[in-house]
Amino acid sequence: MPGNINELINEMARTVTGLWMVTLIDSDSMVLGTWQSPDNKVSPEALGGFMQIFNNSVIIFKASPVGFSNFDDIIFSTTVLHQVIKPIAEANCFIVVSAPRNVPLGMIRSMLMSYAPKLEQALPGRAPTPPAPPAPPSPRRDGMGTIIP
Repeated sequence: MPGNINELINEMARTVTGLWMVTLIDSDSMVLGTWQSPDNKVSPEALGGFMQIFNNSVIIFKASPVGFSNFDDIIFSTTVLHQVIKPIAEANCFIVVSAPRNVPLGMIRSMLMSYAPKLEQALPGRAPTPPAPPAPPSPRRDGMGTIIP
């Protein structure tokens, strides 16, 4: 059973010390779940407006002759903060993490890679991932390494 979106976001926020905000926003800028530290200065709702502008830019960029068909992470860094945006669910939703610059960017990206599939499965209407098929049995070998039929 996929986890609850807010539970997963709260768990994410506990994995990296110093984060200001972790938010899940859909492509219509609706906030689906959020966690904020007391140090956070930008509301998730205000971020939703920014994400609408960003999403329109992504659509235009993908349609351009030099556009990419897939984004991994989008990173904005200022003198004060890192803001990392991770598209999930075929870019229908975005995980947004804001943190001061002293938080290692690699830790943020690693956390996003780990939690993106979990959050994607927690989205309403997403089917659970089917279990992997069992591995084929290993061939039997004799003491010399020959495969025994």
